Amino acid sequence: MLIRPDLLLRLEALLVLLIALICYSGLHGSSLLFLVLFLVPDVSLLGYLAEGHGRFAATFYNALHCYAVPLGVALIAFRLHSVVTGRITVIWVAHIALDRFIGFGFEVRAGSQPDAHAISPLLSASMNLPSPIRAVGSVWDQAVRLCISVGRE
Repeated sequence: MLIRPDLLLRLEALLVLLIALICYSGLHGSSLLFLVLFLVPDVSLLGYLAEGHGRFAATFYNALHCYAVPLGVALIAFRLHSVVTGRITVIWVAHIALDRFIGFGFEVRAGSQPDAHAISPLLSASMNLPSPIRAVGSVWDQAVRLCISVGRE
């Protein structure tokens, strides 16, 4: 195979991230708003803290990490001429793109509690990424492990 699918998906995510950043700049968005809202979709990980709700948590996580939802909201924002909603959806798309670029994907084991390897492939693949991304991934891995350990107690 000439191109590995995982690399192609990461390249696609990187391009989506760059386009989202360009769009956000074109919407004259605030850097502070971007920083504050960037991790909001990851609030969906808190669903794993509720025992016995793994299927709901996975569904909620997947819904917030699917391009279709923010793009649908963006269409509504466009129709209503809402620049603020447009900015929020671009931040949301940027978040999803960064997650996909660093290797996170959908939670496919909907009936079970996630483990760090299911949520964070960076544990095994971080050496293939540039050092700034490895640093972010390391912090992210620690946060995910903490959430998982709290959820299992």
